[in-house]
Amino acid sequence: MAMNKPFPTDVGILATYWKIAFVIVNLIDNNIRLKIHGFASQQAREDGAQPLQILDAVIDGEEFHQDMTIAQMYDFLTHNPGQFEGAVNTDA
Repeated sequence: MAMNKPFPTDVGILATYWKIAFVIVNLIDNNIRLKIHGFASQQAREDGAQPLQILDAVIDGEEFHQDMTIAQMYDFLTHNPGQFEGAVNTDA
């Protein structure tokens, strides 16, 4: 899974393909911390390119549950206010 949404990056190149790269489930503080890697395209990622940008996200409060699937995490990111609101989920 991944998300498609264009964002300018710190290096001046537009990243359009975003993939959750790291998931940390914190059962003490009841949250999930995500590292999301941004690439110029899906093809760039598949070709082994380094991420153009790495963004952080946190799932906590009523949205948190310790057995969230990756698909549920993407749904959270695309359907809640924040950087990825309105992004399109993709199976790639």
